[in-house]
Amino acid sequence: MFSGTASPPCPSVLSTSTKDPFWRRVRKGVAPAFSQSNIQAASESSIAMAYRLADTLAAHGPAAPNAAFDVIGVFGFGKDFKATMDLHGEGAQACKCLARGMEIAVKSKLRPDTNIPFTPAWYEYRDTQTRLLSIFRNLMKEVLARGQPEAGDQTIAAFLRRIRAEDGAPLPELRFWSELSIFFFAGASARYYISQHPQVEAQLLEELRDLELMCGGAGKPRKLTPTDVQRLAYLHCVIKKKLCGSS
Repeated sequence: MFSGTASPPCPSVLSTSTKDPFWRRVRKGVAPAFSQSNIQAASESSIAMAYRLADTLAAHGPAAPNAAFDVIGVFGFGKDFKATMDLHGEGAQACKCLARGMEIAVKSKLRPDTNIPFTPAWYEYRDTQTRLLSIFRNLMKEVLARGQPEAGDQTIAAFLRRIRAEDGAPLPELRFWSELSIFFFAGASARYYISQHPQVEAQLLEELRDLELMCGGAGKPRKLTPTDVQRLAYLHCVIKKKLCGSS
């Protein structure tokens, strides 16, 4: 059980063609999770996470993990990692591990020694990969332990669990692992990639200021509303670019 790696094992919707028997089923199956109505329904929890992060930053400074990990946990898997509440808890440690994993993954393309056995870089790469695998394996167990999702469960994991093959069987566990891990790692890594491009981050902040959602000096920003999400045009472009696999 769960014999995959920290990277999405094959096959998945990203590694197969339209000829794959599950390709269309997965694409169609998870589409409702990203509908405007579902995103709007989830916006209140996302806003709550943002304010929770603001309180944590005010109390502990910029070392606190960002809210993206918690939002993805709730929206994607029905799990609040509480990474923005307990800075020493499981969620915060998982968030830090994932951020470190992103750094190592990027550096591994520039540093061949990460692939040379028994070098310090190789050990660090393997250790981080093992820790990420453990985090995701525990999440998988928790999702599967819930059984068939309830009708009102609108998380990505729930939509994946409802997918059925032509014979009525659910997604095989390895395929479910593969598809779910894509959303886990790709979603949680988005903030890291933004942080590596200061000009993108600066333009995102400018867009927030233009909508009075961020203040550069005195005063407080106004409260974010679900309607604002549709007005963040540049943010939408950044997300689409990331989902296309571009840096």
